[in-house]
Amino acid sequence: VDAGAQFAFTQPLFLLDNLLEFMDSIHDIPIPVFVGILPLRNAKHAEFLHHEVPEMIVPKDIRDRMHNAGDQGLEEGVAIAREFLEQACKYVQGTYIMPPFNRFQMAADVIKGLIPKECKSR
Repeated sequence: VDAGAQFAFTQPLFLLDNLLEFMDSIHDIPIPVFVGILPLRNAKHAEFLHHEVPEMIVPKDIRDRMHNAGDQGLEEGVAIAREFLEQACKYVQGTYIMPPFNRFQMAADVIKGLIPKECKSR
């Protein structure tokens, strides 16, 4: 902040506990925080992120959901992202959505149907 930061972005997250831990660690820093949302494309994508991207945690239950989704991976990835956003939005001032592999429609699908009032308790 002293050097000019006006806001902060998290890496893409999948666990509310990770977000809350981060928010607690910066509770005295007066800048808006934007949470990263990365809709998963399929089980292979989830496994790659979890095992090959340093510090990226895709919890086992989410990886299992993606495995069980089979050919419906895109839809399940959107559902997971939307569920996380619905939980996380109460604690942050905004979000950014990173659609994987130019699948921009996934970003739109994540925000479709979200009710803004669900996030008003910040």
